[in-house]
Amino acid sequence: MEEKDFLACCGSKKFAEEMTSSGPFANLDQAVDAARDIWFNKVDVNGWLEAFATHPQIGQNPSAKHPSDTNAQLSSLSISVYFSI
Repeated sequence: MEEKDFLACCGSKKFAEEMTSSGPFANLDQAVDAARDIWFNKVDVNGWLEAFATHPQIGQNPSAKHPSDTNAQLSSLSISVYFSI
């Protein structure tokens, strides 16, 4: 997977960079473990805020500036292709 794929999934540049450099992952569990470690130990508050800013607030409809369902589906597909199962 490329950094842009993780960025579409999360919205934090630091998270996307770290996930890209940590892969490829053998399975989903390995990817989730890496994501947890990166999110809580390598991404700082500014990275969290960056990620949160890319998502609509609770109760808001997604606008054109937010990732669409199509992008989410493509991200899911990319993630499944990325794993060397």
